[in-house]
Order: sequence, then structure tokens, then C-alpha cells
Amino acid sequence: MKHIAILLFTLMLFPFPGYAQTLKNDSISSPIKSDSTHIRPNGPIAFKQRIDMLDFEKSRSSTKETFSLRNNTAHTVTRVLIKLVYKTPDEVMIDNREVMVEGEIPPYSTKRFDIKSFDSNRTYRFYKSKIVGKDAGKAFKVYFDLLRYDIAITE
Repeated sequence: MKHIAILLFTLMLFPFPGYAQTLKNDSISSPIKSDSTHIRPNGPIAFKQRIDMLDFEKSRSSTKETFSLRNNTAHTVTRVLIKLVYKTPDEVMIDNREVMVEGEIPPYSTKRFDIKSFDSNRTYRFYKSKIVGKDAGKAFKVYFDLLRYDIAITE
């Protein structure tokens, strides 16, 4: 029993060098890690930061919303599931929804998308949108949350 304890203690102090190297290489070469981080040259990136929204536009008279998504990964992304939460400038929720955005976004690049607006009655405008005409409409803010994205697997 005493010899087993000494052997285990020695193995803990001096692990097999090949074992440590294997673990290190596996965590770097895997495109998706179980801890929701990607390895980049300048460090790991959290899941929620892999795809982000750069801008948003919706005028009162429009039935569509336009925004840009940026792919912060080293992979081509083909579909992105996002949650959009619409709130008044006073932070009162107006609506929320999940939207599947289809289209290829190359690694480390940005792409603009148009989707059907939550505001089918043309009552609201994004609070940063240019006001056109006398009736500006009700202002709203939008909050973006990344739920899922698909990676293109190619040869």
C-alpha cells in the first residue's frame, strides 16, 4: 500500500511528457471546444463573441430590418440563429423573437442581411435611424444574442 501511494505521488509530480503534449495538441487542433471557446492567435474567444452584430437599421416606413453580422472565427459560417429583443428607450420590452439568418460569412469578415421586421404595422423605428417626415414613429432599441451557428465543412 505504501509503495502504491509513493508511485501515485511520483506520477503526479512527473507525468509522462507524451501525455501532456497529446492533451495540449488536441485542445488546439479541435475547431470547437467543449468549454465554448475557440483558440485564436491572440487567445480564446467566448461563444457569444464569435458572431456579433455591428449595426442595425429600421426606419418607420420599412417592413424590413437590416444589420451586419461579423464572423470572428477562422471558419466559414453558413447559418446563424439569433435572438432579437426589442425594447423602448426606457428598457420596456416590446417584443422578442428568434431568427435564423441564412448566408455564408467568410472567416473574420462581415456580411449585411435583411429580414422581415417584427413591426408589420410600420409603427416603430430604430432609435438611431434617420427621422424622415413629420411622423417619426416610436423609437426602439434592439438587443442581440447569439444562440447557434453552423460551420461549412469543405475540402
